[in-house]
Amino acid sequence: MASTKKRNWIDKLLVGDKQEKPSEDKPDELIAQPALRQLGIMECLVCGREVAVFLTRNRRPYTNCGFCLARTFFNGSESIRRLKKKMWPVEE
Repeated sequence: MASTKKRNWIDKLLVGDKQEKPSEDKPDELIAQPALRQLGIMECLVCGREVAVFLTRNRRPYTNCGFCLARTFFNGSESIRRLKKKMWPVEE
């Protein structure tokens, strides 16, 4: 009776998993889609420059200003309503 030893995750990292072959055919949709969905553009709440409004994984809007490094999350229904008034949509 041949015994198959179960490999732990450390062995897989150090030696590699020879049983799993890497898949050559990757779907094109993973490469073509951006990481975050852009909703629109608004003025930064701190410095007033134009910033993009993105959606998080939890589908909440946020901005990330590259100039003043302010990151603003809009979590409540009232803040999202006010964001919709200030934001202008991006043409896709």
